[in-house]
Amino acid sequence: MVKENTGRRRILITAGPTAEDIDPVRFLTNRSSGRMGMAVAAAALAAGSEPFLILGPTPLNPPEGVPCLRVRSAADMLVAVEERLAVTDALVMTAAVADYTPVEPLPLKLKKSEGDLTLRLKRTPDILLSVGCHPQRPRLLVIGFSLDVELDLVQGRRKLVEKNLDAIVVNSVASFAADHISAVVLTADGGSQDYGRIGKDDLARRLVELIQNAPRKGTP
Repeated sequence: MVKENTGRRRILITAGPTAEDIDPVRFLTNRSSGRMGMAVAAAALAAGSEPFLILGPTPLNPPEGVPCLRVRSAADMLVAVEERLAVTDALVMTAAVADYTPVEPLPLKLKKSEGDLTLRLKRTPDILLSVGCHPQRPRLLVIGFSLDVELDLVQGRRKLVEKNLDAIVVNSVASFAADHISAVVLTADGGSQDYGRIGKDDLARRLVELIQNAPRKGTP
């Protein structure tokens, strides 16, 4: 992409897991720590952009100087993202959002009983797909993440197209709670950049550079 001096970019970053409540005690979640998203937020701030972090349940604290909204569920995160799109230039969706949530969360603790238990689940909202159809989308630069047990570039390219993304970071579960990530960045213009095993801070700086060097699509 051709570099363009367009001033400060307002970058919205999602990070961490979501927690989908079964009852007041138990919930479904995943092993995401939120480190990747926090690295992007810190890199954006250091580069002179204006980051805003939407953070799922994690014991880690956001980088100093980065405004943060903590959320719990996938539904909560969708609302938080959509509420900020009008004041956002770029979205970096590093969060590991749950694909399923209980159909009917229980108001009281589920008591143990004899025999097996069947838990009914329903799909959570697809935040990236929702952003792809949002009225603000034409002026946004949107970067998603695609995670699987191993690097899957075919699935990554499919998600890039289906969810109307500008770029997607394909990575594997080995990145969970780690300081490094094995990443391939695919772009909507057919480009591909294999960074191999790279520190999350280094990848974050490269993603921020991608955003800052991209032509600005418009202003709210």
